[in-house]
Amino acid sequence: MNFSSANIKHLYIIGNGFDIHHGVNSSFLNFRNWLEKAEPNIYSQLCDLYEISTNENKAKEWWNDFENMLSEVDFNNYVENVVIENYPDLSKDDFRDRDYHAAEYAASDELGALIYHVKRTFNAWIASLDKAEDSKRIHLIRKDSLFITFNYTRTLEELYQIPDNQVLHIHGMVGDDELILGHGKNYAELKEDCEMTLSQPPADLDEEELEDWYSSHYDFVTQQTQEVAISQIASLQKDVQQIISDNRSIWDSLAEVEIIHVFGFSFSYIDMPYLSTIINHINTDKVKWVISAFSNRDREKIEAFMDDAGIKDNLWKPLVALHNVQKYKQLSLFDDL
Repeated sequence: MNFSSANIKHLYIIGNGFDIHHGVNSSFLNFRNWLEKAEPNIYSQLCDLYEISTNENKAKEWWNDFENMLSEVDFNNYVENVVIENYPDLSKDDFRDRDYHAAEYAASDELGALIYHVKRTFNAWIASLDKAEDSKRIHLIRKDSLFITFNYTRTLEELYQIPDNQVLHIHGMVGDDELILGHGKNYAELKEDCEMTLSQPPADLDEEELEDWYSSHYDFVTQQTQEVAISQIASLQKDVQQIISDNRSIWDSLAEVEIIHVFGFSFSYIDMPYLSTIINHINTDKVKWVISAFSNRDREKIEAFMDDAGIKDNLWKPLVALHNVQKYKQLSLFDDL
């Protein structure tokens, strides 16, 4: 992005709800439906690994929170199954030391391949999305504006003719070799989650039985396989802090912002560091916020964020939905302040 930082008065934060408003089937549930039809084997492997419920309502909850849920692997169950299938047979005449590593190799190959295909199919799905509908246009201010979009599409550039140098695709855009997708947990956090869910030995075991139990549950093969599995899932982490660091000049350009327009943004936990960074670079006592809220749940998340950020009630307004951002009437939202 070749951006000129002078005179930014309007900051737009654009989330997936913006594209959905424009008729683009870009929700994670849409990705699920596409994946099930276009890549049924990958879909099935994903469901198996993450033990996605066959209950439709619970499955929808999982897919709605797709990125965050990518960290939620039952490592203990997964590793146990891999180890059982690949445990070395010391009695074999052709046994070699490398056989001790068969389980970890299997986990590395399986998880590595699945992660590759998740990223590949996600890119393919994004490239397949229809263009935004012109009839759903809302009023956007182009002059003295910067657009930070969490969407991979080029709706802003193509439908609204926003110049490329005014748009930051924070997670990449269609046509990039690899889009930024993932959860928010690092290796240490995943390791801690895994340890918290370790099975405990039965209470009635004597000392010898207890030693045998631990030997069977936490031997070298199991430990090494667990390390590999956690490392693979950790590679799916979205490195938000690095992205923030890479865009330092953008944050430094926000000092003169007067209004922040938040459209279709879900206030997801994983994206909160971006908003916190923005908060740290603006005058929070003066900047006004215009925010779209599709549901009561959206309103609750918005209210919680604004309260935590210390934004005064008279500086922000949640809207019912994006279609309420009517052309040429946007600033009248503050007429009663």
